[in-house]
Amino acid sequence: MLTAHVIDRLVFAADAHRLIQSLADNGMICPLPLRARLAHPVTADALALRRLAQLTFGPTSTSRRLVASLTECQNADGSYPGSADRDPLATAAVAAAFSALLGNRGQDDPAALAAARDRAIAALAGMQEADGLFGGPDDRTRQDRQLTSAFILFLLSHDDAFRAAVNFAGLLDYFDEHRGRLESETEDLVEMSRPPEAVEIERFNHRCAA
Repeated sequence: MLTAHVIDRLVFAADAHRLIQSLADNGMICPLPLRARLAHPVTADALALRRLAQLTFGPTSTSRRLVASLTECQNADGSYPGSADRDPLATAAVAAAFSALLGNRGQDDPAALAAARDRAIAALAGMQEADGLFGGPDDRTRQDRQLTSAFILFLLSHDDAFRAAVNFAGLLDYFDEHRGRLESETEDLVEMSRPPEAVEIERFNHRCAA
């Protein structure tokens, strides 16, 4: 079982590959084609922080350490380095982690945390392409972009700030239009990442009005 204590130990050991494997073993979807990118130290730390926020009800010594290190390595444009200098996966992972922390009470500086989260989401919006998908230097094929975008959707589909900042309708429309033609790992992520019902109703009403 991946407890807060185990996460503390893995973070302290800086064992990013084992950390991602532990998250996967305990139920987080970590598609094999993305494992190497997710095991980048920034991305792995962010995913660990997200899980730690889900397991605890306030700041811990490890969460404070991770927030400090992740805030420090944020690029000037709000993005985060991962497998590339501006990596959409790393940026989405940090945004998701900071949003998870903001859902807990007692954060040391929630305004600064929210500002860093918002800068990451704005940078992520800048990585979204006209077809609705996200992509970075490591996304060399359409299938790569589909899987990266599905993982970002998995992390942030229920995040109000993310949905407001990006072309969320375009992202969902892309996956709806390509349903049945996606690779199985991408399809599974999309199906697990449907937004709240109210968002779907609003999207339906917008389509009808158009």
